[in-house]
Order: sequence, then C-alpha cells, then structure tokens
Amino acid sequence: MGRADPVVAFGPKRGADGTFSYANGSTLYYAMYSNNISGQAGAGTNTYTGSEGITVSRTSDLPAASAGSKAAWSSPVAVNQAGEAATTGSDKEWIWVDDAASSPHFGSVYVCFTRSLAPYANPMSIVCSRSADGGVSFSTPIVVNETNAAIQFRVGAQIATDSNGVVYVAYTEVRSGQYQQVMTRSLNGGVCRTFRRVSSRTSRQLARPTRCWAPVRSSTRRWTGAPGHASSRCPA
Repeated sequence: MGRADPVVAFGPKRGADGTFSYANGSTLYYAMYSNNISGQAGAGTNTYTGSEGITVSRTSDLPAASAGSKAAWSSPVAVNQAGEAATTGSDKEWIWVDDAASSPHFGSVYVCFTRSLAPYANPMSIVCSRSADGGVSFSTPIVVNETNAAIQFRVGAQIATDSNGVVYVAYTEVRSGQYQQVMTRSLNGGVCRTFRRVSSRTSRQLARPTRCWAPVRSSTRRWTGAPGHASSRCPA
C-alpha cells in the first residue's frame, strides 16, 4: 500500500465523549503517499479511485507501536475521496494536528498535498483536508491556491496552526518561470473554501536577507512580500 514520503504528527487523544484532551493520552498520526488501496487487505471502506493517494494511519498505543506491533495501528484512512478520476495523482503530503487547547479546533488533524489530474501533470493544485474525529474520516480536500494561469509547478506544501486555530499553508509554485514561496491561511479552521493568499516572495526577493516575511498591503488588496523589508515581527 504505502510507498513513500512518510510524515508524522502528535496530538491529543479523542475521548469516548468525542472531545480531545491530553488527559486521555496522545495519538500519533502517520501520513504517506500510497498506491490505490481499493480492495486490499485492511483497506475497509476507505477507498479512492485515483492512481495515487494520501493515507493516514494512527495509534494511541505508543509503547506497542514502538515495539513493532502492527495491531497497534489503525487501518489506513484515505484522504482522497471516492469518485476522483482514475489518473488523479497525489504527492508530497504534510500532516499537522492543532495541539493548542486555546484553539476552537483543538484536536483537528490537517493534511495538505499536491494533487494533479494526471500524475505530475498540470494543473497542479495544493489541497487541504481536515479530520474532526481523530483521523477516522477526512473532509473532501479543498483547493487552497489561487488561479492556475501560467503555472508550471506546485509542490512542497506544509501546514500549521496557531493558538487561535488559524490554519496556514505554505508552498512553492513556479508561475511564468518565476519561483515563488506562497502562504495562504484560513480563519475558520479550513472547513470550507476560505483560504486566502497572505504572502508571497519571488526567488529574487528570497535572495535578499530579511529577519522574517514582512508583508505590506498592495494596490490589489492582497498581501505581498516587500523585497528587502525587515521587521522584528512576523505577520499574524
């Protein structure tokens, strides 16, 4: 089933009442790039129709898992959804758990990755999915990037949350031959198409030393990187 690109993340364990707390223990989530698991042993009903997909397994029995017990792990859960085109490819996933008790989405599990309609072919999109039930199921992945116009490549997505539950996704894209580092964010936990670009830096801008990404408002009302601008405070 699994092939490559494993990524892990820890988070609070979900209790019998459906709430998350570290008092219940911790859960380790293991995401990876996989072959189509439809019909294979252990796949259960978590299947998808694309040629390549992203799956997540989990364990809350860390001693048994570290000792090599396969029984300590859940069956892999597909983040991709049924009904995708048979040629759909997924790659370079990242997983994150909202581990801040102050967040309204405490315990939510997020997975982002590159998805293409055919493996390694444009249009390549960065998509994000959320699990609110401790990795038992995942929402339909939503596109977090903007237009695909003049895009040659998108890859390397990473996702994180802050203490208020704001979700950030950063990735690299090549647009019209120009490399850019892009960051988008969602203010409602990534539950719908609310990701908006908040910062971007071209490869030329990235070559200039700065203490952090310090965005300024552009005339298009979009956050954009200010080359050579230094600040002691990174953007919220």
